[in-house]
Amino acid sequence: MFVPQILMIPFIQLGLSYWMSVATLIAVTMLWFWRRTLMTGFVEDFGYRPLLFVMMTLVPIITSPLASDMQAALRTGREALIFFAITLLFGRMLVFMDRKLIDRSLNATLFVTVCLTMLAIVQAYYFARSTYFGIPHEYFIANSNTLPNQLDLIYSKIRPMGTFGEPSYFGFVLFSFFYAFSPLLDEWRRAWVLLFFIAVVMLLSQSLSFFLSMGVYISYYALEKRYITPGKFVLSGVLVGSILLGSGLLDHYVERITNIADQSQELSGFVRIVGPLLLLPEYLARFPFGNSFENMEYTLAPIVTYPIKWGEFLNNGLWNFFFGYGFVAIILVPVLFLSIRENATRVYIFMCLFCNGGFLSIDKAGVFLIAVGLYRSLTYSVPLIKQEEEEAEEEAESMMVTPLDQVLQRAPGPKAL
Repeated sequence: MFVPQILMIPFIQLGLSYWMSVATLIAVTMLWFWRRTLMTGFVEDFGYRPLLFVMMTLVPIITSPLASDMQAALRTGREALIFFAITLLFGRMLVFMDRKLIDRSLNATLFVTVCLTMLAIVQAYYFARSTYFGIPHEYFIANSNTLPNQLDLIYSKIRPMGTFGEPSYFGFVLFSFFYAFSPLLDEWRRAWVLLFFIAVVMLLSQSLSFFLSMGVYISYYALEKRYITPGKFVLSGVLVGSILLGSGLLDHYVERITNIADQSQELSGFVRIVGPLLLLPEYLARFPFGNSFENMEYTLAPIVTYPIKWGEFLNNGLWNFFFGYGFVAIILVPVLFLSIRENATRVYIFMCLFCNGGFLSIDKAGVFLIAVGLYRSLTYSVPLIKQEEEEAEEEAESMMVTPLDQVLQRAPGPKAL
């Protein structure tokens, strides 16, 4: 398992329709793989979840002042099912992986990452010359509206996006790869090769969410593994940051962060982080229990006073919990994080909330089931493999002792005079 799904991830946003897509195939096969784990979680942790399911499915529709159609009910029901599944599985997905299976999974991920890196380099070349190079627009069933058109290519700076619809989604996928295989950094050198190619793409794509996600997770990982003390970490961060700032490699990211509250200078960061936060107080006052996303044009658009299309403010998964479910999100977000048992996974999921708005979408669910399943399984398997190999070495060394050595070891030493 894992290998076929990893190889399909570059095409996760492609398909004939929402349900007839690569994303659906990945999610369904992963749910089938974890079906027994899912049923165990359903039996052991039934509790309040049916109530949450009903609240997520019906409350935004019943409390909406606007008429909601079947499409709205299907969407809230779909998101409730995904929320139900991932919160049951996040703390339970675990399977032993031997060295052969680990190598196959890592090799597949390396292959995909190297291919995406090569594509990003080629895209950077063609985009700089106002020429589109990538998968044709008509094959996308998600993020097709973020793909550049001819005017964008001529008048805007288009960043590499690989086989995906936008650079931030590109970053989300590679960040998920790094998180999933981070337990191998101590034992597998190829995990560092994977990190190298991911870093190359990070510099090429210039995605702020990708940069921040990698920075936060690597910082947590270094502190959690006690590779460095907090004091040395801060000192090293200041030193390395000063060198990178002096070299100009981080100028783009620094400019974007400093202008994040300015819609005219940093539109992407503003509509993801600052803008939704400014709109939420008035929105929740009008719609305390949220609203279906099919009605957002009539509920969110009237309170948007910026010269920005209302849909741009729905690109943050965390704020979308509040836009979609209102104050019910105060319950949903803690349930999401309490269903996770490792702090590393909590950091990963938190950063993924900022990659784009579709957190409870079928494609995101598929990637989560792969990444979290791999991380937990590798965290469990690697120490066992290491212990078995050490025991095998000790047994081999003991078998190499000759009969003469055994006699000499049992012979009494010289008596003291």
